[in-house]
Amino acid sequence: MTFKLENAISIIKSTFLLLCMSVAYSSSSAFAIENARGLKYPVKHSVNDTIVILWNAEKGRMVLNEDFLKNVTDFQRAAIGYIATQAGNDCHWDGPRKEDESNLKCKLLTALNLGYMCSSQHLSFLKKWFRQDEKSMEELQRCSKRAVDDPISDKFNYILLISKGETLTITYEAKGRNLDDLRGWRWIKETVFQPIGNNGIKVAKWQNLDFQRYKF
Repeated sequence: MTFKLENAISIIKSTFLLLCMSVAYSSSSAFAIENARGLKYPVKHSVNDTIVILWNAEKGRMVLNEDFLKNVTDFQRAAIGYIATQAGNDCHWDGPRKEDESNLKCKLLTALNLGYMCSSQHLSFLKKWFRQDEKSMEELQRCSKRAVDDPISDKFNYILLISKGETLTITYEAKGRNLDDLRGWRWIKETVFQPIGNNGIKVAKWQNLDFQRYKF
């Protein structure tokens, strides 16, 4: 990706300031979020590696960090694929909507090569990796489908992946709307993933960082 010189200078200055102040992990997350909203490119610094996976660009167009997604490990793929079930990611029916709604094609899942939302391809991969995490397995049973033109829907604003040792922390923001009562909402969450053995993963913890409702 080609970045403007002023953006590069800005990120270098901000990173230097963060390192000089020895900021805590939460501060570096906030720094990365601001770049996801404004500068819209992957951020790196020397303490943790923070990658912007997904963000919204002009006119709400969803953009993926395709270079990164092409080379994710299965551990990263499982974590991101799990987060993809939490909100819409530019999902459209692939052809006419089937009665069993088995053809919902989503941008992030397609990039991860996980098939349609909540499909057997999608969920079987996740259940294999989360098989020792009972709560996450229960959550996957409630996988829901959100097309962008549904009256009630939501979508990601950004997804950040932060690596620290063997732990992956994914911070993500989504917004939604209900056209029936002209109300909307926005939330930010954070989920921490840890490996189990060589081919397992679990949600170590998660938290709501923010939640807002509003009327159009």
